[in-house]
Amino acid sequence: MTLEIDDTKTITEIQDKFSMCFPLLKIDFCAKKHGWQEICPESQIIHEDMPLSLLRKNHNPGTIEVKSWQKVGEVEKEFYNKFGLSVQISYKSGDRWIQTGKSDNVTIAFLMKKADAERNRVIL
Repeated sequence: MTLEIDDTKTITEIQDKFSMCFPLLKIDFCAKKHGWQEICPESQIIHEDMPLSLLRKNHNPGTIEVKSWQKVGEVEKEFYNKFGLSVQISYKSGDRWIQTGKSDNVTIAFLMKKADAERNRVIL
């Protein structure tokens, strides 16, 4: 999946495209950077839709390729390194979203399988 990042895009546009490709995952935007295997405190998650221009540290336009074989933490790190955007990927578990944190070393594909297993376990 390719995400185009520029100052005209909004949080919701990026979230919708990400969720379309990875329906059991979501991407949140955080007010502050967090480290490897750390989560974004709930108080720092930006819940309202806003232009990325208000969040970005680097305003050059570009793209991010998100591949299923990439580690979750590497995707989060690339958002920050390329665009100065702090993001947090979460997976669906029942009716809750679980931030990756300790799962930064697993791939997007593994996280999708984990979320699917959780969904099937809850349904049964």
